[in-house]
Amino acid sequence: MRLLSELTSRLYRGGSMQVKKTDYLRSKLSVNFIESLYETIKMKEIMAKSALANVIGLSYHDEIEVAAENFEIPIMGETMQAMVSDAYKFNPDYNTLHLALKIKDAKIDEEKSGYLPSVALMGGVKHMYNNYEYGIINDTTKNSWNIGVGVKWSLFDGMLTSNKVEQAKLEKLQLEQQQFLLEDGLALQIKQSFLSMQSSFRQFNILNEAKDTAKENRSLNTRAYQEDMVETKDVIEAQLFESFTAGNYYRAKHDFAMSKVTIDLIIGKSIAKVIQ
Repeated sequence: MRLLSELTSRLYRGGSMQVKKTDYLRSKLSVNFIESLYETIKMKEIMAKSALANVIGLSYHDEIEVAAENFEIPIMGETMQAMVSDAYKFNPDYNTLHLALKIKDAKIDEEKSGYLPSVALMGGVKHMYNNYEYGIINDTTKNSWNIGVGVKWSLFDGMLTSNKVEQAKLEKLQLEQQQFLLEDGLALQIKQSFLSMQSSFRQFNILNEAKDTAKENRSLNTRAYQEDMVETKDVIEAQLFESFTAGNYYRAKHDFAMSKVTIDLIIGKSIAKVIQ
């Protein structure tokens, strides 16, 4: 855009019939606008790096450099149903709830044991060490043993055991309802991110071709402008349209990657072959 502004200035001062002072001012204003936008983006980049450094535990004065971008062509490699199935296998919250249901099953069995008797086997062996040969201690009484059996059976507990069993069953039912809600919630979150991936993928394919077209359009308008064949606003429009198209192209890649990361977070593992 600076080159375009300089070219406009030369054409205007050279007495071009196509370029007027308003065109020169418009081009200069466009450059100033883009410079302002650039500074805003540059500040956002600095703040993003600072936030990243803070997240990974670095000090506020430490500086980090992000590796050069290495975008790969996004390819849809997983179906939504497969993603949902993986979420039920690997999602930490879902697995925790599934484990809690198993614990409740064991709790029900534990409470049902109240209907059964408690049986205890007892036994003991005793040997007394005494070198005195007389008195009540002799070879026979030095060694002794005993064995016993104890049984405890509650014939009536005021329906306490029945109520404990029912309480354990209701607690399990409550967890089952939470499991159903979690399953639906995981599926809806994955569906939303999956649809976002599909939309970003389609936009990527469209913009991949559009950015090449916009680049060619800008090049043709610039060459025609040098020959005083098109107006200044057409060249500025071609420049801005190329930047706008390229920006949307990279945003589509970004949105695809963010949707994939979101699904990875929901599932609890990386989705294989989503980007190849």
